[in-house]
Amino acid sequence: MRRILSGTTVALEALSYFFSKNEKLYGIDKPTIKINNVEVLVNNSFASAFKKGENDLSVEYLCDKGLPYKLDYQYYTLEAPKSENIPIILETKLKSETSKVGETNRMTVTVKNKINGQLPMTTAKIGIPAGLTLQNALLKDLIDKKQISYYEIFDNYLVLYWENFDANETKTINLDLKVEFAGEYTGKASNVYLYYMPESKSWNEGIKARIKP
Repeated sequence: MRRILSGTTVALEALSYFFSKNEKLYGIDKPTIKINNVEVLVNNSFASAFKKGENDLSVEYLCDKGLPYKLDYQYYTLEAPKSENIPIILETKLKSETSKVGETNRMTVTVKNKINGQLPMTTAKIGIPAGLTLQNALLKDLIDKKQISYYEIFDNYLVLYWENFDANETKTINLDLKVEFAGEYTGKASNVYLYYMPESKSWNEGIKARIKP
């Protein structure tokens, strides 16, 4: 640990020295960052600047030179975007929106091929509300019964894969979820898409679950 901290300190000192000696080359001015024309400041919450739909983010240097920067962001949606001209559709539904800790609550996932033709590998990302948990033994059983080809679990998503869909085929998957924690929860919006066309998705709004003690 001491060596790592020492190495990081040396690297920061080297960078500081480099930029202090190269102000004319890179400048020392910080950029102005705005979300929908609201300036982002240090220790300032700007969540209210966002709006539904498209948002405008701008990064502007007031001078001709400035330090390079890198922007990372991520988000998820509870409201399903509109889906148009997509050959496959998804429906997710809980048997009961209200349940009690210790019970099981069935989620039904229905995926339908809308066209009169085969579809290649298909992926469905199912948002699981917090408070409900998947049962791995039942998921493995879905593979054994060839109801799905493969599955993954991450970030409160259950991701299901099918190698293909026949013309006009509908696949129905029943998931018995364990009711674990009391509260009110809303899962992330679910979606389905062709594996090689992830930019075109059919969406469902996030499922709501009310769990009593």
